[in-house]
Amino acid sequence: MKKILRFFPAIRVHSWGGFGSQLFTAYVVLKLQRKFPNRRIKVVIHTSGVTRRISEFDFETLGVKMVQVEDYKGAEVRDSLHKAHPLYSRRIITLIREILSHALKWLRLVQNANTDLSFSLISLWTFSLRGHYTRLTLDESIVEALHHAIFLNKSNFIMETNNLVVHYRLGDLLSLDEKQPIDFHRVEGILKTLKVHSKHSVVLSDSEDEDLAEFLKESEILKFSKTSNYDPNMTLRLCIGAEKFVGTGSKISLWAAVFRYFVHGKLSSLPVELIWASRSGLKANWY
Repeated sequence: MKKILRFFPAIRVHSWGGFGSQLFTAYVVLKLQRKFPNRRIKVVIHTSGVTRRISEFDFETLGVKMVQVEDYKGAEVRDSLHKAHPLYSRRIITLIREILSHALKWLRLVQNANTDLSFSLISLWTFSLRGHYTRLTLDESIVEALHHAIFLNKSNFIMETNNLVVHYRLGDLLSLDEKQPIDFHRVEGILKTLKVHSKHSVVLSDSEDEDLAEFLKESEILKFSKTSNYDPNMTLRLCIGAEKFVGTGSKISLWAAVFRYFVHGKLSSLPVELIWASRSGLKANWY
């Protein structure tokens, strides 16, 4: 079988989004390796999206190759392309793509692997996975393997332990109309129940200090907390290591809660916008 699989093309696992989304990609890669232990796998990172994304997770720690596709287009380019094609033309292109997509899935050549059912349909002749991979049941042993891969080269790092860490996803949410940050009043409602003084809490954010301060200027508790901005890996580490953790609408917040629960046996507080993860096996205090 090993010799036969050498002649099979590598399964291309496509990934869109930042660090949190790439962790879902890494999870599906580990799950694939268990299902097809001798099958070659290649991760394809797409830079396209509302903002340009790059690879932030080292997929080589999983023993797979990774390539980055430069397909990001700025707003001006997207608008010009949109105007270049009449409405009827765009509809025809969309219809053709949908028909082709259904055909490839029916043949099992392409799967989205977003759910356990879709993942179970992956066959030896499947050559591509194109999905978000977020609704898969979380397997404790695979979660532990992913946790190990993330912090593999940082075993000697002394983890800072904070009484309370709040991870506040802001970033491009401050400028998007279709999606808004979690209201700080909701977060502070949880903080009041946890009874942690602001001087013992840390707010981690992906925004600049001045943007975060402006967002929290009318808050009662959070504006007095210590604030920090770290890279995604360090942010995740501090969220996991905290005695108490409150996340917001971010996949990094979600993964922090996943690792806390499955690896360290600690509950987290997460917004109801992420409660869909409970169907995957995650337990948390939902607010």
